[in-house]
Amino acid sequence: MTALSQLGISSPLSYLIAFGLPALDAVLPVVPSETAVIALGVTTAGSADPRIALLLALAAAGAFAGDNLAYFIGSRFQSVAERRFFAGEAGARRRARIEHSLDRFGARLILACRFIPGGRTGVTVTCGLVGYRRDSFVAATACAGVIWASYAFFLGRLGGKAFEDRPWAGLLLALAGTVVLGAIVEVIRRIAGRRRTGRGHYRHRRRDQRRCSEFHSSLHFQRHHCANPVELSEAGAAMPWKARLAAGVAAIGCAVGLTAGAYAAVRPGAVNPPGQTRTAAAADAKKGVSVWAFNGLHRALAESGASWYFNWMTGHPGLKNPRGVQFVPMIWGAGSVTKANLRQVRHEGHYLLGFNEPDNSGQANMTVTQALNLWPRLMATGMTLGSPAVATGAATAGGWLDQFMSGAAARHYRVNFIAVHWYGGDFTTGSAVQQLEAYLRAIHSRYHLPIWLTEFALIRFGATTTFPSARQQAAFVTRATAMLQRLKFVQRYAWFALPATPGDGSAGLFAPGAKATRAGRAFEAAGS
Repeated sequence: MTALSQLGISSPLSYLIAFGLPALDAVLPVVPSETAVIALGVTTAGSADPRIALLLALAAAGAFAGDNLAYFIGSRFQSVAERRFFAGEAGARRRARIEHSLDRFGARLILACRFIPGGRTGVTVTCGLVGYRRDSFVAATACAGVIWASYAFFLGRLGGKAFEDRPWAGLLLALAGTVVLGAIVEVIRRIAGRRRTGRGHYRHRRRDQRRCSEFHSSLHFQRHHCANPVELSEAGAAMPWKARLAAGVAAIGCAVGLTAGAYAAVRPGAVNPPGQTRTAAAADAKKGVSVWAFNGLHRALAESGASWYFNWMTGHPGLKNPRGVQFVPMIWGAGSVTKANLRQVRHEGHYLLGFNEPDNSGQANMTVTQALNLWPRLMATGMTLGSPAVATGAATAGGWLDQFMSGAAARHYRVNFIAVHWYGGDFTTGSAVQQLEAYLRAIHSRYHLPIWLTEFALIRFGATTTFPSARQQAAFVTRATAMLQRLKFVQRYAWFALPATPGDGSAGLFAPGAKATRAGRAFEAAGS
């Protein structure tokens, strides 16, 4: 997980890898370009940083550049190929056959073989050797590069999203998907080739297979098993069929197992056997809670249905995460920015919450300048980074958060999502839900970033703190969480708070001993 975190969106190494490895892999098939692009997708899962588009563009550009370099290398050896492989009547027939195949299937071959490691090198070099039309080649490789990069990158993001707290599992899932796709492409190519050839062409096929093997060995490629000259198998770099079949079976098994694990980890409404507590296997991906120590914390967290939690700290001493529940660390204030804390948060996943209510004199109490000066140290963790969570006025022009975001943009600092708090003093359910939704929409309209609502509840602060009735609080939990599920720009939310300890009124979800309150029962049902 530490190695993957080095490929964060803010790491210069990520951009070098995004372009360099696909370019090299097109010429040297041993370079793991698919693995690299998938890993970049895994590490950026859940982020909406606009620089993701640059990573994707660089991966596509690297694939395009490498394919065209392979074409150039092939074109430089045209004269050698003419003397050694295309001389005489037999060589002329061989060249005509290859050129006919490229004229008929060139773009499709280039696109399909982009997904077969080694196959893309064979096709692109052969195109250069026989002088395939340059304009057609450029267009085909540009299209293939974009499709291949998008496929690998977003497959990585899908795997990373399914396994947010286990990015290596997401990487394995995505890699299995690429192997399966490569096997499918090869199987389809072979089936189509056999149908075109037909039984009546058996002798010609055997003759062309021998010529194909001769052609490849002379080009110093690996030994290949060719199925059909019409599909230009001469240019493919496929492994022997037994190895291909074994790899395909293993990949399908891996993909099915990991997909089933992901489904079991995140599907809503899972039911446990009688007598067992409901665990985070039934958790909702958005739903979270804020916590502090109390009797029954672990059990309450498991039964709440939350998929994540935070405690305003960099670690969670004395608490083992329930299965499928992720801890998200926070750098609370200026005093929390220490080498030890920044080192610890790297081991707690790949999300990091910024300063807690810096606009509140009773909380982090920081100036905008102070927060901006410390921000590069949080960025250096390479984690997906949430903004400081202000107490109020997140959507206010010229407010604390607006000044911070403007300063961050001016200094080219990274902020991946907006963290906000909201407490409602109107205890009428419909009005409270409308006010919260309007606030979140205004924030999103101002900053155009995903939102994490990291604290919210119905609490009226003042000279004396007032809470609604248990019935009102529970009704708000049900209606508000349904609204939050509907808003796509709300990436996560966390109720304040899990413990129902003395003085917390009706907001707490679980009393000591992990006994669900009325609000707690409503929260358990949220998202199911």
